[in-house]
Amino acid sequence: MVISLSVSELGATTQEAQATNNKKMAEVQAILSTYTVAEKNIKTENVSVNEEYDWTEAGRKPLGYRATQMLTITLDE
Repeated sequence: MVISLSVSELGATTQEAQATNNKKMAEVQAILSTYTVAEKNIKTENVSVNEEYDWTEAGRKPLGYRATQMLTITLDE
């Protein structure tokens, strides 16, 4: 079985978004380790940080920065 999982966080700065995202991803990986998912079966597929906006008729308003990490987890039988 293959599972795709992503964590996405919005922060005021890129550093804040990344720090919060990294903390949550570490929690996910800690949970996976309790189920004895081998480290070789956890693969980072994507890491990104992008500015995010709220679009209205009046234009765009900056909301902050979104940090996203995506994992692929392969579960053996």
